[in-house]
Amino acid sequence: MRRLASILKSRRSLVAAAVLTFCSASCGTISTNQSKPAALETPSFNEVRAGMGISCKVDGQLGPPSYSVRDIGKFGVPPLTKPQLATLKSITHYYNPPTLRFAFVGREYVVFNPKFGLCWRGVPGYRVLNGGCNAYYAVTDRFDGTVAVPDCWGAPRPWVSADPGRGSAKEW
Repeated sequence: MRRLASILKSRRSLVAAAVLTFCSASCGTISTNQSKPAALETPSFNEVRAGMGISCKVDGQLGPPSYSVRDIGKFGVPPLTKPQLATLKSITHYYNPPTLRFAFVGREYVVFNPKFGLCWRGVPGYRVLNGGCNAYYAVTDRFDGTVAVPDCWGAPRPWVSADPGRGSAKEW
């Protein structure tokens, strides 16, 4: 009987550990240190469907929705202007991954590829494919615009004339 009780107890702890591991991987970091200042805690976030788009919700604040390029023309996806469509067509001529998305961030029309997941918290964010060579969109940080990094890090984009990027265009 004691052996059965110890087996059940160890299984319960394994299940509890598995649940905590899953939750920390999918729900953000679990913090047991309650004395940590709120400003230093990792923000909690998740993806929220907004019509045909998806927004990132960070600490209760909802970011602008982004839309799959493959959904253009469908009900619930904002229509693009002719210049925006032309830009998108020139990008997709060279680069058309299944994760390619666009968003209206502040006053900017942004095309980006969230290859690590839409609400990825990496710095500086995702490269803006229709912006300057140093423009990045931090999906979970900046809801009002893009950010510029100090230098052009990525490969030159063939759809941008005289793009001063670095390296080879093998990325495209």
